[in-house]
Amino acid sequence: MHRCLIFLLLLLSAGCTTSQALRVDSIATSAVKLDQAAAAESSLLYHLMVAELAGSHGDLERAASEYLNAARLSSDPSVAERAARIALLAGREDLALAAAARWHELAPGSIEARQALGLLSLRSGDLDAAVEQLASTVQAASGGAAQGFATLAGMLSQESDSAAALQVMQRIAAKHPNNRASYYAVAQLALTSEQSATALAALNKAIALSPQWPEAHLLRVQTYLRLDRPQAALDELDGLLRESPRDYDLRLQYAHILVRLSRTREALAEFRKLLEREPDDIRALYPAALLAIDAQLSDQAKVWLQRLLALGEHPDAAHYFLGRVAEQQSNYQTAISYYGRTRGAYRGEAQLRIAVVLAEQGQVGQARVYLRELRGQNSQLAARTYGVEGEIMRTMGQLQDSLQAYETGLAAFPNDRDLLYGRAMTLIEMDRLPAAEHDLRAILAKDPNDPHALNALGYTLADRTDRLQEAARLVQRAYAQRPHDPAIIDSMGWLAYRQGRLHAALSYLSEAWKLGKDPEIGAHYGEILWKLGHRDKARRIWQQALQSHADNAMLTNTIKRLTQ
Repeated sequence: MHRCLIFLLLLLSAGCTTSQALRVDSIATSAVKLDQAAAAESSLLYHLMVAELAGSHGDLERAASEYLNAARLSSDPSVAERAARIALLAGREDLALAAAARWHELAPGSIEARQALGLLSLRSGDLDAAVEQLASTVQAASGGAAQGFATLAGMLSQESDSAAALQVMQRIAAKHPNNRASYYAVAQLALTSEQSATALAALNKAIALSPQWPEAHLLRVQTYLRLDRPQAALDELDGLLRESPRDYDLRLQYAHILVRLSRTREALAEFRKLLEREPDDIRALYPAALLAIDAQLSDQAKVWLQRLLALGEHPDAAHYFLGRVAEQQSNYQTAISYYGRTRGAYRGEAQLRIAVVLAEQGQVGQARVYLRELRGQNSQLAARTYGVEGEIMRTMGQLQDSLQAYETGLAAFPNDRDLLYGRAMTLIEMDRLPAAEHDLRAILAKDPNDPHALNALGYTLADRTDRLQEAARLVQRAYAQRPHDPAIIDSMGWLAYRQGRLHAALSYLSEAWKLGKDPEIGAHYGEILWKLGHRDKARRIWQQALQSHADNAMLTNTIKRLTQ
């Protein structure tokens, strides 16, 4: 019994020892885990502290790296978000991409995380990942896919790699083939990427899905303008105005496109309608005043310009153009007064016009002295003072003095485009055609598509030589660029006349006369009418031209040649 008791006690003792050992091991394991957690917490706090200190000292790259380390240790998505933002500020998009991936991992339902990850994937060249992440943000937008596409287009339009951004948008839009907003977003981004043809194709699809969508039509207007198809833009707006004739902003845009097309009188009519409704809207008031000057409606131009002054809008331009109006009305002292009050961007032009006004009053010598003084005072205007002097002397019929002014100017400013052009005009009047052609071709050597030089040389060859095929090539190139420019249309008409195509000439010159009541256009138009037997109408056209240009030599000579 004694040995059994001892054996039992040993067993119990052994059992107690085993149990205690198990408890000790468990406690030790827990302690290790606590130590590890404490260590992780300590490490997290360390990285956060270092990141904040680095940031406070302006070391953004170190701050970004430490924040990324902290984000990898933390389960808080805001730490990863901050890591991504700091990395972007530091210009480390590689760190930002890693931080955005961690942010998305911790907050998979966050649209902002997906947007960040998608954009950073795009910048890294991983377009598949960009499409995957950004496509999901379209679907998740609170306002539906339309809002999602609008938001996405706004974000992608800021990306430097516009071609890659457009590709991503196109791939996402392809997932929504029946959603008009997808095509609209592609068009917006394509315009940002200077891919207007792609924009037009997308807008055509959007409008096919939603024919009455005004915003898409307006964006197509802008796209047509980018594609240099102003007539298509005008037709688009015309259709919109038929649907909404009282839409003020539509009509304003329509008027501005008419100006771009050089359809001056039509544009002026539209601006009148606008100003009847909003008489103080400078968006209409200012261009309307300039158009009125161009159309020689001096009284109306004066009213609108004075209203601009009363509103305190565009005072420098208003003073300058009031001077031009006073010139048109032969109120020379008033013109000089307005020019003298002109400041800002129009000051130089106003100073040059004072010389022209002096010459118009017959004070040619004083005008030339004034230009010499201005030349010494303002080096930026020096080249132009020679041009103005040359033009004044040509207008006065003093062709040798005109030529001398241009040649003196070209000696100081070789190859100046305006001086070359002005000298060519004087040489043409002196019947020195080879020299004039040399100057115009010098301009075209620098800019082969200069419409003024093309038109001037083409018209001169058509008018003064038998080189009609060459003239046609030049004038047609100018016309292709500016089909609504009355001076170029006049050249097309006169070329047709010299080619014996009288009815084609009549069509061109009729259009040119509608667009601009220039005395030389009137002379040509009247001559074609006269040749076709419409002599009463020819006399009416000449009379209209004489009302404001009674001293124009070409006009008066044409009338004398044909009627006497």
